[in-house]
This record gives sequence, C-alpha cells and structure tokens, in this order.
Amino acid sequence: MPGTVNEGLLRDAIPHVQVYTPIAIDLTDTQRPHARKTPGAEGNYDGSTGTPGWGYTHICAAAVMPSGSGVGFLPLYQETYGLEHATGEHKDDPLLVDSSFARYERVVRTPKDVFGGPVGIAVMDRGMDSQRCFGCEIYHRRWFLVRLCDHRRNLLIAGIPAAMYPADAPPHLDDWHKVSCRVFNKKTRLWKMRKCRTAWCTVIVPVQYPNGAVEDRPLTLVVVRRGSHTVFLLTNLTIDDAEDPVAFAKMLYVAFLARFHRVHPGRHVFYTVFTSLTRIWACMPVVCSLH
Repeated sequence: MPGTVNEGLLRDAIPHVQVYTPIAIDLTDTQRPHARKTPGAEGNYDGSTGTPGWGYTHICAAAVMPSGSGVGFLPLYQETYGLEHATGEHKDDPLLVDSSFARYERVVRTPKDVFGGPVGIAVMDRGMDSQRCFGCEIYHRRWFLVRLCDHRRNLLIAGIPAAMYPADAPPHLDDWHKVSCRVFNKKTRLWKMRKCRTAWCTVIVPVQYPNGAVEDRPLTLVVVRRGSHTVFLLTNLTIDDAEDPVAFAKMLYVAFLARFHRVHPGRHVFYTVFTSLTRIWACMPVVCSLH
C-alpha cells in the first residue's frame, strides 16, 4: 500500500515538476522512550542534540514549489521504517546501514521511473554527504545538489596536488562573484535579501555505485560566503556550460536555501500514521471483521 500511495503522489506531480525543480530529500531519525522494546528498532542519533537513542527513520522527498508565502512543498515520496533486525549501532551516517540505504535508493529510483527520466534536482543537507549517496544519484542518472560537511571529506581541486577539506578551499578560489539572494531566517520564518559572494571549481570526488564499484568522478564544488557564514555545495551539474554561470550558481544556492523549510514528518502526519499502521499490520496477525 505505501508503494501504491507514493506512485500516486508522483503521477499527480508530473504536470508540476520541471527539469530544474528542486526536490528536497530528507532523512529524519525519530526517537521514542520505549522504542527499544518494539520490533525493528534501530540505534540512532538525535539530529539536533546528537543524543543516542532508539527509534525509527522517516525518509521523504518533496518538490519545492512557489506558493503565496514564498515556498511550498508538493509531497512525492514518504516512508517510515525500522531496520530488518534490531541493532545497537549508532551511526552518524545512516546510509551506511544497508537496509536504510536500500530505502534511500528507492526514493531516488522511483521518481525517475515514474517521470520517465532525470527530472528535478535532488537537494540534500549534510546528512547525505556520503559517497554512496553521490554514486546512487549518478547511477540512476539524477542531478543532485548536496551540502558538504566542513571537515568530513577531502576534495582534490583541479590543479592543486594536495587534497583538502571544503573549509580549506576558499583561499584557493580566485573568481568570486557578488550576488543578492533571498535568505531564509529559521527563527523569524521570513525571507530577506542578502548580499553573498560565490565561486566554483571542479573537484575530484570518489563515488560508490549501488553495485559496490568505486570511481573518482569530476564534480562541481560551489562555495557561497555571506558574512562569516560559508556554505559548500557539491553537484554533478556543470555550471560553466550554463548561458549565465553566475545566475546558475545563484539558482543552485537559492534551491538549497528553500530546503531549509525542512520536509519534517510533522507536516505529513496522516502519511506517517498510515505507514506506521501498515508496518504494524505486516508484523502482526490481525483479524478484522466489518459489519
């Protein structure tokens, strides 16, 4: 039943999702006090506090669409799940768990199958900063935009022999461009225009495909600086091929900012409850008679 609902959501979204529509993909761990006693509970970290606990995972994808308030979401795919077997492992990268990665791959593959091609740009935050994530998107012929952790992985910048962390890359970038972007304030929930500087370069990044093969791929690193705040974005889109590279880089940054509204499970209470009930139904023999 969840598969049928997700395919229905995607079919209804076909007229609204365009080639460059941002599609936010979110992976959220939920913790409950007594989750250790429930079937399939997994060890995880609270994304806000870093506190280890037990619970389930909610993964969802939604197209970022214009609305009267500035930005709205069109649900495309959602699933609430636990692991196949209980585990005490607490992993900072949930995609390292095979059953969790299989569901992530389904989120990437299903829109492509329903839309009939690579439509929309998958936009993800630092929790998806994973070579398995990069390889999955490329393998299924998707475009993606991921925010990198400042000191999580080394990047090899073309023309520089030593690899470096993203946080160390800005001094090595020469061509900076001034742009003005609408920036979202999570506290006031308002958008305001702010001046930024952006630059980009080609980097060599190892990616791991779903079949396990690993390959070094040239990708594009986009760096955006606003005051003392710096954002590092990785994409398989080539900015230099755009008619207006500066405008295209700005569009990618704005697409990522739109994701800050966060596709939270609370926005889709009905679907969360629905998928939870289908999981209980699958795990327990239930006899129901209707009169």
